[in-house]
Amino acid sequence: MISYLHCTAIECPFPATPYNTAVHYESLTPGSVASFTCRTGYYFPEGGTLRTIVCTESASWSNQMPRCVGEYGNLAVQILFSIILNHAFK
Repeated sequence: MISYLHCTAIECPFPATPYNTAVHYESLTPGSVASFTCRTGYYFPEGGTLRTIVCTESASWSNQMPRCVGEYGNLAVQILFSIILNHAFK
């Protein structure tokens, strides 16, 4: 009986793109870099305009996916929640 070896390429999973964040990458192989920027009107809470993560040899990303927040943070969500609570308990 002949047995065949099956090789599988090592790749990181597709990088998740958090809300209002843009991601650019060329490859998913180890050593590849994924670059994140915030869309217009949003920013990284830690400051700066660019975040990068690297695909490791263990097929995982070197850091968590960065996230962008809006100028007013979660103010719209807080207002909506307040409105819902006010109407629910009247």
